[in-house]
Amino acid sequence: MIGPSIMERFSALVLSHDLDALRIINKTFEEYGLEANIARNVRDANELLKDRRFDLAICDYDLPGAQQLAYLEPGCAWRGMIFALLGKEQQNGIQSQRIHLRLPKPLTQGLFSKGLRAAYATMAYERRAALRYPVEVDASWAELIHQGEHNMIGRARILNVSRTGMCLETPELLPQHATMRATFELPENGGLINVEGEVVWAKSPAKSGVRFTKVLAVSQKRLTDWLESKMPREFST
Repeated sequence: MIGPSIMERFSALVLSHDLDALRIINKTFEEYGLEANIARNVRDANELLKDRRFDLAICDYDLPGAQQLAYLEPGCAWRGMIFALLGKEQQNGIQSQRIHLRLPKPLTQGLFSKGLRAAYATMAYERRAALRYPVEVDASWAELIHQGEHNMIGRARILNVSRTGMCLETPELLPQHATMRATFELPENGGLINVEGEVVWAKSPAKSGVRFTKVLAVSQKRLTDWLESKMPREFST
């Protein structure tokens, strides 16, 4: 069985109004210490998605408008797991690359438990990759490329960093989808890091999120080693 000391750190969004399926999901989650957040319609589910980031989403396709769940959109940056609950008439008709596991209805506890166990390794990996650590360092060099123009950024302060991206503060809001290049020094002699990424969000006061698209091997190793040294013990194995 998956240890509750780790699983309690994971949470799931469950979109369903099927009482039998919800009973099985809740019972299995209780065994594994997983936190379930139940939504009975797509609107409520998408509201929950605005406020927090889930490790797993379970989507019941018997629910009207289920395919409108924000996590199912092709452009969604979320990289968690998605389970689809499918009736007989839907099992061959749902085409979505965002679905990782298809579970036939009526749902059985044995099959759901098996699927959850299989998904755990991926969930843990994504959590490790996305875990951000505060750094509060100024970039020694930063450049923004947008609509064919290259502009130096006079001051860019990295607020936190992960294996996959960083949050930074700049004098002005950065345009979404622009390319950001930066060089900065990790604290505690962690080494010099050179990264290139895409601005995926920006909000006041001039904070932006950058998803890495290119990191040189030497920089990736330095970043990975440094983050591993900061990793909470439960994620260090």
